Amino acid sequence: MRIISGEFKGRKLKTPSKKMDGFRPATFKVRQAIFSMLASRGMEFEGCRAIDLFAGTGSLGFECLSRGADVVWFVENDPLAVRYLKQNLSEFDIFPNRYKVLCRDVMSVLKKSLPMKFHLCFVDPPYRKNALLPVLKKLVQNMWVIENGFIVSEIEGDLILKKDIPGLDLIVDRKYGQTRILIWTVTTKN
Repeated sequence: MRIISGEFKGRKLKTPSKKMDGFRPATFKVRQAIFSMLASRGMEFEGCRAIDLFAGTGSLGFECLSRGADVVWFVENDPLAVRYLKQNLSEFDIFPNRYKVLCRDVMSVLKKSLPMKFHLCFVDPPYRKNALLPVLKKLVQNMWVIENGFIVSEIEGDLILKKDIPGLDLIVDRKYGQTRILIWTVTTKN
């Protein structure tokens, strides 16, 4: 899996060789589409703060760092995935002040508010676990993303999802094979 653009363009992320339950790194095509859609909607990666929930080995977060994000948080509860994530961060020589890795359950992390808010949040929950809606509600409730910031989710293509989520405005809903990409902006209508 190679980085698409920016400082680390073309560099390869190491990923586990064995198949892990629920582990689906975002494909090149899907990552390219996500970052193109965000850029066309005014997302400025240079200087942004991003969080990658259910990060796996962190391909989406690495794309942000490569494009100039100030800081990216990676949240992943699988120790093997976290080990690869940390190895990649080390091999890319990314300064520790530009990232934070939390080997914890996403919902436990989102329980409280932070003094800092993110401009961009990636939510890539395991398929068939009904995790997306509770995560979105916590992100809005505890104000993890700035007003007009973006929340991006990669989910299974056939998932039926409630369209009206208080505090979020759905601006993209596209399918890429078996994958569906959703992008919301955060509004003040909580």
